[in-house]
Amino acid sequence: MHDQYGAMLRPIFARLFGSIHYPAESAEKVREFARTGIVVYVARARSSLALLYFNHALERLGLPLPEFVGGIN
Repeated sequence: MHDQYGAMLRPIFARLFGSIHYPAESAEKVREFARTGIVVYVARARSSLALLYFNHALERLGLPLPEFVGGIN
């Protein structure tokens, strides 16, 4: 996934996804898991909007980004 978005996309993502918040404890748990091992993210559905959202949210929270996303529905 992308680790940086251009100046045009950042405001769009902030407007679309900015009102969604994560508990700080949950983000810290993921950071702790990343320090001690490999983090595996599992999505229940495959959609482009969900991929954009998770990429934006994980980057904003400073969490590890997925290196590969795929699957069969």
